[in-house]
Amino acid sequence: MARLYVYSTLTNDMSYNTFAPKDKDSGHQVNEIVHSVLIKGGTNRADQVKLFTPRGVVTEVSESDYEHLQNNPMFKYHMDKGFITVRKSKVDPEVAAAADMEQRDGSAPHTPNSPQFDAVRKMDKKPSREDRVRDMVA
Repeated sequence: MARLYVYSTLTNDMSYNTFAPKDKDSGHQVNEIVHSVLIKGGTNRADQVKLFTPRGVVTEVSESDYEHLQNNPMFKYHMDKGFITVRKSKVDPEVAAAADMEQRDGSAPHTPNSPQFDAVRKMDKKPSREDRVRDMVA
């Protein structure tokens, strides 16, 4: 059975679930998960073990898992937005895979390279002594 490689630039792991159709006669109120595929995340997120943040993460999946993923609306959405790509060959996610993909999702922290960083830094910056004296004199 051939293996496929799912490349992700999502900040967190994502579990894509396939649910059993609800049986109205059974009286069950909760959807039952019949198949689940975990795609690893971790881009733009430092943890206690690694001090660097990877640009992309790879997860190996089987063809049957990929069939379930293709039917999952959230997986399709992440692919359309450029956070996930699927390849038949394994490449370095830091170099080749993440180069064409969306680099940041909404949960990524602000860094000196992010466009919002300057605005956040200006809000946190205290006025200098000269600025305060100038404001008092004016």
